[in-house]
Parts: sequence; C-alpha cells; structure tokens
Amino acid sequence: MSSKSIDIEKIKLLLENEAFTSELIEQSTGVNKGMIDSLRAGEINVEDLDLQTAFILSRLCDGINISYDYENLLEEFRADLYEFSPKLVAIVREDRGVYKPIIDYYLPQSFNKINEPCEIVYAKDVLREMEEMNKLI
Repeated sequence: MSSKSIDIEKIKLLLENEAFTSELIEQSTGVNKGMIDSLRAGEINVEDLDLQTAFILSRLCDGINISYDYENLLEEFRADLYEFSPKLVAIVREDRGVYKPIIDYYLPQSFNKINEPCEIVYAKDVLREMEEMNKLI
C-alpha cells in the first residue's frame, strides 16, 4: 500500500475494536473524540469523512494488527482438535462489522444438530484464523 493511500476497511476495524478507546484515538491522532464516537455509533459513515481525517486515521492503522479475543474459544477448539482430530468443522460467525468473528463451532458428530447459519470449513483454517486474529494489538 502506498504511504499516501487510505485504507477504509482498516479504519472500520480500528473503530470496531473496543481496545482502542475514543480517548486513545483522539490522543494518538488529534481527531475529536466526538467524531470518533459518532463514527462508532453509525451517525457518520467512514466513507463520508473528509480526506484529512480519513488519512490521519488510516495512518494510525499502519503497523497495527487489529485483533479479536479468541483466547477461550481457541483453548476449547485446540482441545477438541487434539481429542477428535476433525478435518472439517462448522463455524458460526457473529454478523457485525467488517470482520465477522467466529463465535462458535460444531464438530462433525454434531452437524445433524446445527440449527443456525454456519460455514463448513477445514479445521486447520479455523485454527489459523483464530490464532492470527488473537494476536496482541
């Protein structure tokens, strides 16, 4: 990515991540806390930001790995992988924002009990996604 480009999707991930408080973003960028709160509340769309504000927020995102706390689910998933060695699993995602986190999963022996929308994916891919997204910010 060019140093002068604006990454809208990364700005959205930043705003969704509760670890980055509005106060911290304001201190780091000079962008008014009220503006940050309005963006988070959906009162202002990221796409409607003036170029300077979008550029400043995008710069904050450079070099930051946005994460999701998978610690508990990851521990449970690893234990199930060790015990059952499934090749495929069904995952349930939370439908919110840009990144739709995995909130639950089903092992193959439970596929017949699934009563919610899910994706059937390789267990190794689920493990990789959760490990990558679980990295510290």
